[in-house]
Amino acid sequence: MPSGIEEKISDKKELVEVALDVIVENKDVVEKVKGGDDKAFNFLMGEIMKKTNRRADFKIVREVLKELLK
Repeated sequence: MPSGIEEKISDKKELVEVALDVIVENKDVVEKVKGGDDKAFNFLMGEIMKKTNRRADFKIVREVLKELLK
């Protein structure tokens, strides 16, 4: 792998842990998501991406977050 390029995080277990941290830190936003606010969902996605330095696999993060917010 070329230097300077970090590997994507696709470990679902690791991403669940990050997502849970974000959910706990943003309970007010979680309530908005549960009320159907798509912008709030996107905010949580962004927070997860920030915590992983944009290395998280976006598709897996989306799945994990949807599952956790059911």
